[in-house]
Amino acid sequence: MHDEAGCTHHVGKLTSLDFPIESLPASPVDRDCYHNVYGSLPVFIDIYSRSFPYYEKSYHGLLNAFNLLFGYCYRLLTSERIEYVVFANIPHEAVDFIVERIARYLKLPVLMCHQSPFPDRFWVLRDLNDFGRFAEIPELSSNEHYRLEREFNWFYMQTGDYQYGAKKLLKDILVAPLSFPYAFYKYKKAFDFRRNLERRIAPNISLDCKYVYFPLHLQPELTTSALGGIYSDQLLALERLDEVLPADWLIYVKENPKQTDMQRDAEFFQRLEMLRNVRIVPMATNSLELIRASQFVATITGTAGWEAISLGKKTLVFGLPWYRYLPGVFRFDAGFSIDTLCAAETADPLVLEAAVRKLLGKAAEGVVDPLYCVLVEAYANEKNALKVARAVEVLVCSDEA
Repeated sequence: MHDEAGCTHHVGKLTSLDFPIESLPASPVDRDCYHNVYGSLPVFIDIYSRSFPYYEKSYHGLLNAFNLLFGYCYRLLTSERIEYVVFANIPHEAVDFIVERIARYLKLPVLMCHQSPFPDRFWVLRDLNDFGRFAEIPELSSNEHYRLEREFNWFYMQTGDYQYGAKKLLKDILVAPLSFPYAFYKYKKAFDFRRNLERRIAPNISLDCKYVYFPLHLQPELTTSALGGIYSDQLLALERLDEVLPADWLIYVKENPKQTDMQRDAEFFQRLEMLRNVRIVPMATNSLELIRASQFVATITGTAGWEAISLGKKTLVFGLPWYRYLPGVFRFDAGFSIDTLCAAETADPLVLEAAVRKLLGKAAEGVVDPLYCVLVEAYANEKNALKVARAVEVLVCSDEA
């Protein structure tokens, strides 16, 4: 399953429910398997929404899509007698999520890859709950050369025009005049999002007060949908954080520069407004300055948490980031205490560096996300493919043994 021209099952077509039903046997599905996967329907709906504007499908449309995909993927896995499932990324779209859920029920071994932010390294895991610990993964690479960095330039955060504004509206209408009602509706949704955000931005932000910095994730995306758990609802994390902070502390929230109106309706801002200690900071505010002056950083799984501990600040995480077990990171779980976090020392840079080096040993050499090729000097497709294949072969063979 992929989106390449030569693949046998095109992910894009499957996601849009364009598949030949007659190509698979019309056999009944395992009812227990269906009920098991159905328990993940809320996660499926959250994940599936990234494939189209969320206002295009009703709840029952989403339910029908779930059932169509479940039936197709179940019959595909069983009729083809699949014995092992390997994912190039952590499942976070409709088709791969359904396949992973079914494979778990059928007790098929599963291997998930995920590109790390470090050049030429990708994580490998068998269970999502092991993400960040990688206890089930042997040492896959040597990283003695690694040194802790304090300068960050994330290539994927390059800003651009992501909003559906007047120019995009006019362009769509000129190309397809009959699309005007739909195009105008998209424009209206985008306009309302920008207005709701701008009306709530605090004009005067002081870095001299006690505050926690909480940068919002781009949504819908893997970082929340797959790795956030219930905190894919970022406002729930903010509400929980607001409950445990001292009464005189503020929470500075910064919107993601790539965020559109998806998952940012009027009710989102209504909930946000009910948190009286929350302030939305202007988009132009420097994130690293916000981190350095904060008491600590709070995030679901964001890179701001990694930046914080690298800069000598503490981080509170609500989801499953790759760095969640590193020194200086606190997890918002049943045992969490704000007093313990506040009293704790920041991580020693040398201790943190050694911990990262050890963690990187659980990362395999290679690139599984094409976007990250730019981080590898003299990158070559065939050479990379061999490195990835060798790493996967080692882990698959260890499972068989």
